[in-house]
Amino acid sequence: MGRISRVLRCNHCGALLQMDDSTKQGYIPPDVINSNERILYCQDCYDKLQINFGTLKLGVDEDTLTILKDARATDSLIVYFIDLFSFNGFFDMNLVEQIKKLDLVVVANKRDLFSNKVDEKNIINYIRDSFSNVGLNPLDVIITSSYKNYNISSLEEKILKYRNAHDIYVIGPTQSGKSVAIDKMLKEITNTTSRAIKSKLYPHTNKRVLIIPIDNSTSIYDIPGFYEKDSLTSHIEKTLNKYLSPKKELQPKKIKLGKDETLLVGGLISLSLMNDIETEIQCYFAEGVEFKKMKQDKVARFAKENNLKHELRPVSDLYQDFSDFDLFRYDMEDDDEYHEIAIKGCGFFVFKAKGQIFHISIPRRISVKEAKSRVKYVK
Repeated sequence: MGRISRVLRCNHCGALLQMDDSTKQGYIPPDVINSNERILYCQDCYDKLQINFGTLKLGVDEDTLTILKDARATDSLIVYFIDLFSFNGFFDMNLVEQIKKLDLVVVANKRDLFSNKVDEKNIINYIRDSFSNVGLNPLDVIITSSYKNYNISSLEEKILKYRNAHDIYVIGPTQSGKSVAIDKMLKEITNTTSRAIKSKLYPHTNKRVLIIPIDNSTSIYDIPGFYEKDSLTSHIEKTLNKYLSPKKELQPKKIKLGKDETLLVGGLISLSLMNDIETEIQCYFAEGVEFKKMKQDKVARFAKENNLKHELRPVSDLYQDFSDFDLFRYDMEDDDEYHEIAIKGCGFFVFKAKGQIFHISIPRRISVKEAKSRVKYVK
């Protein structure tokens, strides 16, 4: 895995932050720059402004965590739905702690967005590695497509196999396709108990949970999808979802980047190659996303014009100024294997790692992660 470092700038004046010389531009005290819970301002701006430092936190809602406490208390099976397209390996650690000691099955949905030539074993390895990195070790990873009914008819049988006579709690983020999969699975279920399938307000929460009887003492609890605060789709205008949410099989766009060249993804993301290692980038984004390659010294001017004219889409009115974006640096290893840089809720770039240095700019509060690529084609 490549080495990532964040390129930090003052959120007010834009100066690159440094801790070495208090007399130079961009100075920030070390104890401030090492804090993960404060918006970063250089010392000059901090002195001039009255700053109200808000705590920056990401998290699954408390109601979901409350429900999962019951799952933990009853040693239940967790069935965790993910979206194969938008998933990038980042998790809310409060959620992880609640389910860490429980049996886990992962359902990776939206297989229809990837070519049949993509090796499912590689996808499963990618998912297992992502979960393993936070201490979660799934009993099984099931690849599905709610849209194409792929593996849906056998989903109930597969998850019941792992429950060990305990309840099942089904979780997942919004837009993962969980609800559609559960609705289709219900058509395959024959309720042989005296208990009815019902939706009810879960005790001590404001969430309505669908309860599906398995037998007279155990049930499947379908919990409403939780809101992922580090996903791009959770922050931009809803009208932009038509650009970012793929409706059909992904057709990767291949673009070659040379030194000092930048690839723009609409007005939201930029990927810059900082050293002289020409690289072919495969762009896995929805069909509505537009791309443009240009020299790095022209990017700032183009971005300002694009914010007004919307010539390269999507463009968000919520992300217009440099201070609305985070900048990260990736120092890649030289292993000649396919890696990816994935932005949650948006898409991912695939390339062969050959010691490149990349800068990637993404909207603030959105997670980005580099890993071995989920995409590998069957020969």
